[in-house]
Amino acid sequence: MKYWPVYIITIVLFLLTACNEDPIAEVSVKNEIKFNTGVVLTRGVIESDENHIPQQEMIGIQVIRGTDGDTQQGFLTSNIASSASIAAGSGTIDLDIRQYFDEANNNAHFMAFYPEHNNYEAGKASWTIDGTQDIMVTKPVTAVYQDGREIAFEFEHSLAQVVLKLVAEDDHVAELYGDLLSAKINVPTQFELTISNIGETALNKITQPDDSHMGEFDFGEMELRTDTVTSQGVLVYPDAAGLTEITLEFENRKTKSYPFSGVTLQAEHKTVVIATVKGHTVLFDVISLEPWEDATEPDNGNEVGLGKPGESL
Repeated sequence: MKYWPVYIITIVLFLLTACNEDPIAEVSVKNEIKFNTGVVLTRGVIESDENHIPQQEMIGIQVIRGTDGDTQQGFLTSNIASSASIAAGSGTIDLDIRQYFDEANNNAHFMAFYPEHNNYEAGKASWTIDGTQDIMVTKPVTAVYQDGREIAFEFEHSLAQVVLKLVAEDDHVAELYGDLLSAKINVPTQFELTISNIGETALNKITQPDDSHMGEFDFGEMELRTDTVTSQGVLVYPDAAGLTEITLEFENRKTKSYPFSGVTLQAEHKTVVIATVKGHTVLFDVISLEPWEDATEPDNGNEVGLGKPGESL
């Protein structure tokens, strides 16, 4: 019994110490923002199916997050929030860095562009292309916590596509000229995408006094014959001036530049030009200017797509 007072004192001191300790702080759980599988793409270098799901893997999508809140803004001063990719045929966008609503579950605003930039500073992304890259941009989209809906990005093409078709007037001309070794156009290669505070974008060409911003894009080798052969597609800046010249090198002829006229370039559109080789010259005609997603060959309904060099329709 003589030890009971010691036990009682020990218990009382323990209880008093426990009462003075701070309660364990609650850990707030943020709600993840989901990006759905309904990524919409029009046809182009990144081919899509009838449901607008890309059929090639897209790696290096850049996602920008604006300022959280009721208004879409803050894109001008935002950095890249995450890189992302889309698996071929799935349309599922997978972010490298997961995105969450803030603690108050305010609206979150996003936009994206593709491909990965050569350089990026807040409000500006730049690229140097070689005619095969497809620059695409989305409009801003908003994630609303109460909706429970997933975000869907809709990409739009910023470049124009040009396809060259080649045909010989007759067998004699085809033998006289030989196959086409190259068909080059001199076009701008350096671009800058500007992003406004509210997510509006504009793609502009970068010019240099020494013309280092210009480059030659080649449609590739093509067999010259009396039935039409279609080149690979070339992606160019949709310059209001269009194309004014093309340089052709045939197997049995010296390299020569030919003037273009009326070759209109329009973003998200495909310009199809046919070159008819005659005895002493080459004549050019624009046979179509159509949206990429439904660009068709006027006479036989075959799609004029990004085929392989020398692919015959």
